[in-house]
Amino acid sequence: MPGAVAFVEWLAAQGLHDRMAVASTARRIDIEIFFETCGLKRFFPDIRIIAKDGVTNLKPHPEAFDKAFLTLGLPDGARAQTLAFEDNPRGIMSAKGAGLYTCAITTIYPKKSLQALEVAPDLVADSFTEFRHLLTA
Repeated sequence: MPGAVAFVEWLAAQGLHDRMAVASTARRIDIEIFFETCGLKRFFPDIRIIAKDGVTNLKPHPEAFDKAFLTLGLPDGARAQTLAFEDNPRGIMSAKGAGLYTCAITTIYPKKSLQALEVAPDLVADSFTEFRHLLTA
């Protein structure tokens, strides 16, 4: 995704380097290869990577996001202030089901479609640059 690497690096520079986790339907090996290739592995220790092969229930079930949240060591009351980024309705439903503040990016679905979902995201943007602007405004 264009801008994703720079966005993760920006989040880390904001002091969130130890507060990032992954909840993905991809296989762990594919995530690790991606992180190594993009230089992001330093931000995601193995314990904070929740992959398809580490869950029983796939999205839209909230299990992956629940597990990812637990790796952050935050109190349960922090769920609504914890950002989850997604690009499809199944993932949005999963993140919302885990009680997370859900940000959707329009890489696959247009903004109007994402905003009109029965379980809609909290914030929708067309790019990670737009998310950065919205989150600092």
